[in-house]
Amino acid sequence: MDCPLWTRKSMRIAGECEVGTIVIENEKQLMDAISYAPHARILLAISLTECRAESDSLMAHKGANIEDVEGLLMTAFELRAKVVGIR
Repeated sequence: MDCPLWTRKSMRIAGECEVGTIVIENEKQLMDAISYAPHARILLAISLTECRAESDSLMAHKGANIEDVEGLLMTAFELRAKVVGIR
């Protein structure tokens, strides 16, 4: 699920304002953060909905799927992104 608030324009503005930390959920946001806010620290949000019961409707699907995390971290490493944690 992509956050509609993280557009390229808002990512560019965050970079211009030297925002310290950006939370991302997917590869597109990772690439935008690296391009537009290269000095920002990056937190990777992950979704744990697969670990919960299907009937848990209070848990909204936000964050990267657990299956995608390794690939995102490898991409971040290869591009020398400043990933500082997972939430």
